[in-house]
Amino acid sequence: MINSEQSALAALESNDPGIRYHAAWWLGKHRVQNSVPALIRCLHDRRDETSTGGFPLRRQAARSLGLIKNKICVEELVKTLTESDDIQLHEASIRSLINLGSKECIAPLISYFNSEVQGKPIESLIEAFTLFKAWSIKDKIRPYLLDDSARIKGAASAYFYACTNDKAHLAQIFSLLSHDNPFARQSAAFDLARVATLEEGSSIQNANIPNNIKLHVLKEILSRSITSNIENRQTSAKPLSSQVIKWMATMDQLVAETTNGNLLNQKHQISPHPPDVSNEKQSVQDIIAEAIGLLKSRTSFDREYGIHLLSALSRQDPAMILSLHQKETDQDVIMGLIKTMTSTGCPEFSSVLMEAIGLEIANHCQGNIRRVAACGLGRIGSEMIDLSIRSQIVNKLTWTIVHPEDWGLRYSATTALEQIANHDARMSLADAYETENDFLVKERIGLALSKTTSVHTIQEQKPKAP
Repeated sequence: MINSEQSALAALESNDPGIRYHAAWWLGKHRVQNSVPALIRCLHDRRDETSTGGFPLRRQAARSLGLIKNKICVEELVKTLTESDDIQLHEASIRSLINLGSKECIAPLISYFNSEVQGKPIESLIEAFTLFKAWSIKDKIRPYLLDDSARIKGAASAYFYACTNDKAHLAQIFSLLSHDNPFARQSAAFDLARVATLEEGSSIQNANIPNNIKLHVLKEILSRSITSNIENRQTSAKPLSSQVIKWMATMDQLVAETTNGNLLNQKHQISPHPPDVSNEKQSVQDIIAEAIGLLKSRTSFDREYGIHLLSALSRQDPAMILSLHQKETDQDVIMGLIKTMTSTGCPEFSSVLMEAIGLEIANHCQGNIRRVAACGLGRIGSEMIDLSIRSQIVNKLTWTIVHPEDWGLRYSATTALEQIANHDARMSLADAYETENDFLVKERIGLALSKTTSVHTIQEQKPKAP
């Protein structure tokens, strides 16, 4: 079992290729600095070659080194571009070099870009040149502005915008946000994450892309905006600007609304009128069946309408929603039920939402469930009269704001604790601020602290009733 640094390092010596691969993945996921020498050795491990000439372990080692972000591996990652014919390994190494951000890789990347290697990862290379603003390669990249691939075209546009600030290139990326292909739209969003400012990122809000990607884009743009003058902020203790606070409010909304999957069709508009569950012509069981079917739809508007149906029912009978949740196994339906619970805020749902946060993340959807559940606990906790249950909620959120790897979940816990805003919630926020490593989450915790401290001071100053 791989569950510690020692067991993962030992597993790299296993005779089983699957175990070695999993060990390399685990070490990267947990950012184990001591594993860098072993992972570098894996970069050159020629075992486990596939029938097509690929090396899965070497690829995973490259990805893990990029996650660990120790720059001593830059030279070894660069070597894979010339010492291996595995194009997927090349791409993994290039993306890790982007994560590492070391300028010493610019020259070898340009050399590789100019080489005759067939099928080299052009999009990744252009993204690297965008990061480093490698203007010397501009003439070789210019033809890709007209490439047949929307993704490569977008990457080239981002490169030229980053280097020249020419708005025409930015307009090209914006146009790709409306592309028929959902992958092209998502790629354009990631291009904006690399180069757009807060003002230019406003188009992301209404783009037909999943909320998870919107969150990532806004996070990257916000982080870059805040850190652009970080030295001045540190010396003058300048508060966050109103514009940054506004965008954080947008992120607050997005993190609570991650009910849709990664590739949804959004063709149907949701009904502007709330469902009439009192209609005697339709039984409760018929309404439930219709709602469950809507929650399984690939259309986000259908899912939202299913949540509307269940929310109307849950206000009349919370036990019915709890019973449905207990029996359900479909992840899309479970997400809809959790969203129903958070939208109604009935105290009866608190135990289920706390249990949902405690789930191990087995897939992307469960990560979304945990975020939405955390936000729901914030609403219930802020309205909860029973002090013992409120204390349980704060304890769960206290764990959530510190331990999970998912930055979005920690962000959700921050907004929830801010909403509760009692003494224990503020103490949890203060403790989390001291340990948080993600820059934007730390800034959001700081904002929550400033808001809750102000609220607490006002409450203390109110005259007590005789």
